Amino acid sequence: MFIGLNRLLYRLGLSGMGVLNFWSQSAGGESHFLSETLRSKRQPIVLDIGANAGDYTRAVLAINPNALVHAFEPSSVACKQLKSLEREDNVTIVNSAVGSEQGQLTLYDYEGASGSLHASAHREVIEELHGGQAHGEKVLVQRLDKYLEENSIERVDLLKIDTEGWEYDVLVGLGRYLEDGAVEVIQFEFNEMNVMSRRFFKDFWDLLKDYEIYRLLPKGQIRIDAYSPLYCEIFAYQNLVARWKGGRKS
Repeated sequence: MFIGLNRLLYRLGLSGMGVLNFWSQSAGGESHFLSETLRSKRQPIVLDIGANAGDYTRAVLAINPNALVHAFEPSSVACKQLKSLEREDNVTIVNSAVGSEQGQLTLYDYEGASGSLHASAHREVIEELHGGQAHGEKVLVQRLDKYLEENSIERVDLLKIDTEGWEYDVLVGLGRYLEDGAVEVIQFEFNEMNVMSRRFFKDFWDLLKDYEIYRLLPKGQIRIDAYSPLYCEIFAYQNLVARWKGGRKS
């Protein structure tokens, strides 16, 4: 009898907890978060994983023009759009996926419309979630710890991951950088893509045990104090932030 009202209240409750606020960077909390995290830093190092056409990198530079950004994008089509940022001396474009192993993987996107925001290592994201016909492209994949070592980067102020269900693999590829607190802040999405990748919130909770985890709100954030399947395993759009708890490990 009251199912319509209950669904409305549920939807409003999710929005108040930072879930399904997807219609803009401001609504999803990204704009406020970037300003809070980067504005006061002198020359922050930012890794933009899944950069697509570069909107996130541009948002970072708008807030802190001195930021040193390494933008990773595996799609050859999307990377061509991203190349427009190469005129910035402080932006490095990397045409590569990031994961837990070095080598290659198949990136799936829409047949005849590559370079979309939905491109994923999981075919089901295109075909089951979005109802499209998937086309595969072989792309390079590398571990972030190897990249950071090769480029003599010992600390990262902000790591952003938007890889349509591949976020956990990106984090695993950080190796010691994740374990010793060399990455100060991590922003990543958790949503319906994680159904396809079979990665639970609990997987991230355990992997990021030395971090405090928050959900972003339009003008703030909510700390997730304890793991609870009821409040954590919500497979819908949300921006999560993990902040290193304290001092570096020796």
